[in-house]
Amino acid sequence: MLTQAEDDKVKLSTLSKTGYRELFIKNYDYILKDTSISNGFRFEVEREKNESTPIFFKRYTSLSPLKDIPITIMISYNKHIEDYEIEMNKNLNLGINLIPWWKELDYLRIDHYAEMIKNNQHSRLILLPLYSHGIHQQDPKIVAEALIETYENCLSSTKNKK
Repeated sequence: MLTQAEDDKVKLSTLSKTGYRELFIKNYDYILKDTSISNGFRFEVEREKNESTPIFFKRYTSLSPLKDIPITIMISYNKHIEDYEIEMNKNLNLGINLIPWWKELDYLRIDHYAEMIKNNQHSRLILLPLYSHGIHQQDPKIVAEALIETYENCLSSTKNKK
């Protein structure tokens, strides 16, 4: 969902040399050079890279608006900077000021997802500070509870529409 203009603004405001859109592809290329990754993971990385080049997240731009059904979006933010991110930033000479860079990208993700569900009744955005991208692995209970609550909201919204 990140536009080129937004990406450029993040680079400028955080005094970073590399934007997320460029890093996204470099990261996949970096992973694909690793001969120890499994064929399944390699296939997934190649698929995601192809889905985002030459147009970043091209399928997202063609999606129709979401239907008014209960939706729960969980967003990790203010995450811990991982050692591999520091190492990759250094090794690939990316010139990213990691903490402010991620913070700006967090704000954009939150805004984009909030915009996506703003007209959906019974929908919610759950912000999880200091979580990783793998919320389902870090805290499976919170994900399971959100799934159950969203399902119950779906059932009650369907009853109310009858």
